[in-house]
Amino acid sequence: MTKLITMSFAVFLAGCSTLTIDSYQPKDVTREALVHAPGSYSAGSVSGQTRVESDQLLKSSLPCRLETFQMPDHHPVTLYIENALRSELQAAEKLAAPEGRRIDIVVVKLESDTSKIRNGRWSLDFKYTIGKVTREISTTTDYPFDADSTVACKNSAAAFNEALRANFAKFFKTLDRD
Repeated sequence: MTKLITMSFAVFLAGCSTLTIDSYQPKDVTREALVHAPGSYSAGSVSGQTRVESDQLLKSSLPCRLETFQMPDHHPVTLYIENALRSELQAAEKLAAPEGRRIDIVVVKLESDTSKIRNGRWSLDFKYTIGKVTREISTTTDYPFDADSTVACKNSAAAFNEALRANFAKFFKTLDRD
């Protein structure tokens, strides 16, 4: 019986695999949203709102069906998001650490849904704090669906950076209100 359970678990794990997400690269959409913001900024900390989000963010991978996708260099998701924000600030020539206004992010929701019939969807809900001002930004980013789990998760991993860019850009557009 123990052999059967061990063999079943091994077969289950054989269906699992790991993909690696591409390194984050800034694009014009976020740079254009940030370029009109007053002053300069520094990338602060990234944390989860609850223990569930915090635990997920401290890992170096994100789950997708029976697979995971790995962050580059096996860094935790928190560092990946922090570095992505820093690279956006630098690309728009708004990075001025440590004298810049610090942007901290609390992740309320970081969720990939690959169960949709027509497409997958990233749902990101981040609370950005600069000083005493906090803004909650929610975005959804659709990506191509595939019935094959491996392809669906490759699509999800590829869309993660676009989901981050969409959330960053929406936040950056609010900075000119300060």
